[in-house]
Formats: sequence, C-alpha cells, structure tokens
Amino acid sequence: MDYYGDEGEHVRDEEPVFSADLFSSSFSSQQRCELAQQKYKPQPEAEPLNFLLQAVKDGEQLPPGRVVQLEPGQEATCISLARDTSTAAVGCRLGQVLLVEASSGQVLDSLPLQEAPDAVVTAVRFRLPTAAGGAANRSMLLVAKGSKLLHVHTGTRSVVAQSDEGSSKINNISIRPDGQLLATAGTDMAVRVYDDQQRTPLLRLTGGDGKDCCGHSNTVFGLAWKPEDCQVLLSAGWDATVQVWDLRVGHSVRSIAGGSWVCGDGLDVQGSRVLTGSWRDRHPLQLWDFGSGRLLTNLPFYQPQQDACMLYAARFGPPGCAAEGLLAAGGSGKQPELRLYNKKGHLLSTLRTQSAVHAMDWVSQGQGQGQQQQPSADLLAVCCARQLHFLSAAASKPR
Repeated sequence: MDYYGDEGEHVRDEEPVFSADLFSSSFSSQQRCELAQQKYKPQPEAEPLNFLLQAVKDGEQLPPGRVVQLEPGQEATCISLARDTSTAAVGCRLGQVLLVEASSGQVLDSLPLQEAPDAVVTAVRFRLPTAAGGAANRSMLLVAKGSKLLHVHTGTRSVVAQSDEGSSKINNISIRPDGQLLATAGTDMAVRVYDDQQRTPLLRLTGGDGKDCCGHSNTVFGLAWKPEDCQVLLSAGWDATVQVWDLRVGHSVRSIAGGSWVCGDGLDVQGSRVLTGSWRDRHPLQLWDFGSGRLLTNLPFYQPQQDACMLYAARFGPPGCAAEGLLAAGGSGKQPELRLYNKKGHLLSTLRTQSAVHAMDWVSQGQGQGQQQQPSADLLAVCCARQLHFLSAAASKPR
C-alpha cells in the first residue's frame, strides 16, 4: 500500500496488508498528489502543553477490551452503537452491514443491501430513541452507500425508504441529538440536511455569507452537531477548513481555517471546544476554540516514522458518564493505533491495533435508562478493518 506524507515523499509498505486504506485507497493519483503537495503551516497555540506533556510518546498500554475478529470479506469501514449499547451496526467494504452483539461479540446478522451493489458502506447510524417512534427506532438504521441514503429495518432486513444524491457519493451521516434532523456530507462539497421523520430533504448547504466564509471547496467528510444549539452544524473535509453552518440562515456563518484535513469521521464539538483529526503525520490531532476559531492545543501524537498513523477518527467522550472529558483518536498507516487523552489534552494510553482504525462510536451505557445516581459507564466501539474492539475507556484510563 502506498502512503503520501506531508512533504510529498513516496513511501511503500514492505509487505502487503489486508486492508487498503478506507479513504486513501479511493484517491486518484492526482488527488494523492494534491494532498501530498498541501503544506501544513503550523499556527500558534493559545493553550500549548508544557514540554514534558508534549514529549509523551505512548502513555500506558490501553487494554484491547472485547475483540471481535472479522472474517475475510467482512472488512469493516464504519460503526454505530445502539444507544442502549446492546448492538453494533458495522458497515463493510463489500456493501453489507453486520449486526454484532456488543456483550458477546457474536455476529447476529449480515444485511446484504442490494441497492448500489458495487458501493462501499461509508456510514451507518442507528436512529435515536429521542426521535418519533421511540424504542422502535432500535430496529432502524441509516446507511450511506454510494450516492444513496438508505433507511433500513433490521428486523425485516428491508430498505423502507431511500434518497439518492445523484453524482455525489455520501461520506458521512450525523443525526441531530433530538433525532429530528440528519445531515450528510459528500463528494460534491455540499452538506445536506434531511427531516428524519418525513425522510425528506430540507437544505443543501454550500455557500457562505460572501464576506468571511464561502462554504467548502473540496470533498466533505466530518460532521458534528452543536449540542447546545440544534440549529448549528459543523463540517470539515479536504479544504483545510471547518465550516460552521446556521440552519436558520441556510449558509455557512463562520470558517475555522488552519489546516484540518479531515478524511473520515474526524470532527467533533463539545461545549466551546472543537476536535479535529487530520490525515497527516504532523500535528494530526488538534483542539480549537469554537467562538474565536483559534487553535488551542496540538495534542501529542508521536510518529516514529513518516505516515506511522494517519488519523481517520476522533471523538469526545459522551457527556453525563464516566468518560466525559476524555477524547480518543485513531487511524491507519504503518503503525495503526487508538489513543486516549484526558480533558486537558494529556496522552493517557495507546492501543496498537492489528489493522487500520476506520471509525468509532462512543456512548454512555446509561443512555435511555433513566436518571442515575452515579455517572454511568461508557462503551467505546472501535472499528478496525479486520477486527472490532469494545471497551470502556473510562474504566481503562490510568489512575
């Protein structure tokens, strides 16, 4: 497999690997060259870590949790946990979706999905119990496959509705926390917003205010709803910006520029902090201030060699549970791994994985189960190409 670093050097792995990179393997030669030619320009940090914390290479060893080995032909690309954490839906390169019991690791079913038969499943999301339908939503999945957005009933294994985005391939799906709306990100540089209840398109977000922001100028991958304001949506992709969209005005109202080259589900927001995971080997993991757009902190991500781990996924720990304040990131390369940090950006632990980390989902095990006296446990589902990891990041963090 070929990798292209920030300086444009061509490096080849010495031995073949099972998984071609989920996104980079689909790059054309021209796109690879374009990414390689982009020169990252470091920015001053508003809240830099001290020298000792910056120098931490790995932290402690993160326990792998429950590991599920996938069979040949089940190369995993994306994952979603049901909010009750009972089941994980896993999208695959060959177009099927696996349903996996999180507690045992047993594969319960494989949904073939004949729609867009040659397309990779690039995103999968369980509908939220907060949406109309409540508990019945446990059986409903949203699946991105090629240009199609599929509404799938897992019990009957049927597609009950679908939307087609034409020439644009869908890279990601994000559901608003109240379950009423969802957004998709695609290759046509647009973000689309749908009414999840009516399954109808509402907005196609492309432009800005004409002064300070103008929308995206390249493929979009990352999506994140602002929990404190349901009308605000963030997106990121290959154009080195994070766009802030306001649904009330229907366009981008702000751009956070600084070199975040998001090539997967590598964007999240929590409170005033924005997290980006970039597909590069220099300063790939960064925290930004939502209000000012300033770079807060470059989180330590030691690279023993060029392209050791290029990030696809980055996620804040879910609020209201023991993992609140943590964050995790993982990716692919010569040394694929998952890393866990605390809320101050200190690297706590590292899990070396056997194959590329393509995606993750992280939920509170108390979600949907009423109020709890103590913070509930968390479940972090890590989607690697050849295996899945189910673990409690909060229980695994060093004391």
